[in-house]
Order: sequence, then C-alpha cells, then structure tokens
Amino acid sequence: MFWVASGLVAVTAVLTGWAVLARIPETTTGLGTLTPIDSVFSISANGSGTVLYPIRWVKDQYRYSPPAWSKQAFDYLENPRSVSDEDLYRLIQSVLESITVYDTERFPVDSANRGLKRDGENYTLDFAANDVIVIIENSAARTKLQGALLALTESIELLQAVQSSQKESTEYGQATLDEQADLLKRLQKVYEQGAINREQFLQSKSSLSASKSNQASQISQLNKIKTEISQNKIELKNVFSDYLRSSVVFANDPGRVDALIAPQWSEVQPGAEVMTISWSQKLKPNTIPVFVDQRSASMISLGNQIIATPSGFSAAEVGGIKGRVSSIDAQPLSVAQLTKRLGSEGLASTVASGGAYQVFVQLQRVVNTSSSREEVGSNRGGYVWNNRSNPPVPPREGMLMQVQFTTRYRTPLEMLIPAVKEFMGLEEPARFRNLQAGGGQ
Repeated sequence: MFWVASGLVAVTAVLTGWAVLARIPETTTGLGTLTPIDSVFSISANGSGTVLYPIRWVKDQYRYSPPAWSKQAFDYLENPRSVSDEDLYRLIQSVLESITVYDTERFPVDSANRGLKRDGENYTLDFAANDVIVIIENSAARTKLQGALLALTESIELLQAVQSSQKESTEYGQATLDEQADLLKRLQKVYEQGAINREQFLQSKSSLSASKSNQASQISQLNKIKTEISQNKIELKNVFSDYLRSSVVFANDPGRVDALIAPQWSEVQPGAEVMTISWSQKLKPNTIPVFVDQRSASMISLGNQIIATPSGFSAAEVGGIKGRVSSIDAQPLSVAQLTKRLGSEGLASTVASGGAYQVFVQLQRVVNTSSSREEVGSNRGGYVWNNRSNPPVPPREGMLMQVQFTTRYRTPLEMLIPAVKEFMGLEEPARFRNLQAGGGQ
C-alpha cells in the first residue's frame, strides 16, 4: 500500500511539473509564395503631390527619359560632400527647370499599360540604376526650395554690392586713419609743450576714434552678410535634401516597369501606390510574402518563428524551411492589390482565398553551403530546414508555400484554465469568438 501511495505521489508530482513547466507551441497558418519581394516591387508616393513620369514617346513607344541630373542628385543624397557648392546651385536650378517641363507634358498611362501587358518583352519601360523613375511634385515644397535658393542668391549679391561700394571708401578710409594717427602723435607732443589747448587735442583724438568706428562698422556689416550667407547655404542644402526625399523617387538598380497605377498629373497622398517595377537582377528569395486571414494576423508578432513547407507536401514528411516574421501589414489587401504586388492575377486569386493580410517572413539560409556535406546533391535549395529529410523537389521561385507560424508558447495548465472557465460559464467559448471575428464557421 505504501508503494502504491508513493507511486501516486511521484506520478502526481511529474504531472504537476509537466503541467506547469512544459512549453506547448500555439500555431497558425498562412499561404505564401516563394517570390522574392525584391524582384517585384511596389513604388509608393513618398509625399503628397502631383504624379509626374519622366517618360516620352521615342521610336514608336514610350521610353524613360530621366533628367540629366538624376545621377548627381542621387549621389548628393548619398553623400552631400560629393557635390561642390557651385555645382549644387546649378543642380538645383536644373531640377527646378526640368520639373516645369515635366509638369507641362501629358503622358497617357492607359496606353503605356496596354503596351506593357500586350507586347511583353517587345514593349518595355526600362530604367537604369540611379534614374529618376517618378516625381511627386508638391508646389509648396517647390516654392520653399525656390525661396531658399532666392534667399542665398540675394545675400550673395548683397555681399558683392557692399564689397564693391566699400572698396574705394575702405582704401581711402585706411589712408585717412594713417594720416590722423600721425597727426595725433604730433599733436600729442605739441599738447605736452602747451602749444595747443586740451580741447583741440581731444577733438583730434575723437576724430580718429570716429574713423576707426566707421571702419569697424563696415567690417561688421560684411561679417554679418557672410554669416547670413553661411546660414542660407545650410538652409538651402537642408531644403533641397528634403525636397528630393519627399518628391523624387530614384531607382537603386536597373529594372523595368510592370504597371503604372497612378495617372500622369494625378494627385496622390504619402504611401499611395504609384507603380510596380521589376529589378533586372533576379534575386534568390530570402524574404517572401505570406498571406493570412484577419484572426491569424492579430495573433502574429514580429520575430515569430515560422516553418515554410512547399504546398502539396506534408510537413511531417519533409519538414520545412526555418525563418522569422520580419514585418506585418496593418491593412488588408484586395485581389487587385495582390495582383500588382505579385505580378500574377492567378497567383493573387489563389493566395487571397486564404486571407489578405500580408506578412513578410525572412527565410534562413545556410551560411556556407560549400562546407556543408548535407547540402551536396540535396534538394534543400540552400535553406535551413527544421529536419534532415531531403525534399522530393528543390524549392523554386513562384512555388506556393504552406507556412506555419509559432505565435507563442503556453503550459498545459495555462491551456486548461480557459477550458475550465468556459465549462463553468465564466467565459464565452472560443469557437463563438472566432465566429464573431470571421475566423471560424
């Protein structure tokens, strides 16, 4: 009897420890596609204003005709010291002049989009690295830039005018000062000998002080204007940098336009989708989009671990690629928006059926594939998997992925308490809450 009681105590202790200490993962799922987010890219407005495309009709089709200042302006944003002050002023003038030109040229977006969709490789809108691909023209920002440039120009012209007017008077004034100083020295001796009275001596001394004060005033005026010029230079550089960041979109790499969304001269707000582009240099998918429903989106957090398994295969059989959540969209996406982001209406319709909230997950890659024996001759694709199995086929771009998110860990005791509360009527059953949230049937 003693041994039975001891055994029950031991079992109870083990179960209690398990209920309190064991960590059981809670998961949710989503449907993703092994498409690099860096190959199909959505361009959003970086400020509010009017959309201007630097595109012109050349040789029977529309082509990018980026302004000549694209590369220099891009370099200036990367390193302001790479552009001298004189080159900067000319650059700003060129920017303002070209904006005026683009603001008067009409560009039919619908016609260009039909060409892109119909002709494929035969009709392209290509751009080079550092090209300006769209301008979001804001009249207030342009006016501020023009005002800063005008303020600097006027202060420089004022300095030149003052220097010119003071040149002769300064030279004459210095000669007068020298003469007055010599005269005062002679008068000092005469005064000491009593040949002149004190009033005459002080009058000459006062005249010399007035001349010195006048010269100092002129120097002070010049220094004040020079200080104003320095401040205006700093202000102009800051305003120009802000203008480029809020109004001009540069291409970091060469690529092509997939679709133009905002018409020429249309008004957009910050964050509005303007166009979708593809980079010429295809990248291996490291960060991929995954789509989940509203309930799953509310459960997922940044940094959550994921397992991505090629659709059609069992996770229990082949495992999955390890990764983590890198970002979560706050707003749901429509099928049209998904089509623009993924570049395929069929693919967008497929993933939209599983939800329309976009989550980016970063897949984990093998650091040094050449030194990893298990990678040789395998179908693991250079990714880190959660087991040692060899998938039947290697992961390839465009492949659909079943993605499992580990949202949190709970102990058995924590999982049991809500069930007890539901049983006792102290809490609404989870299935009803899911129905209200649109996550269940």
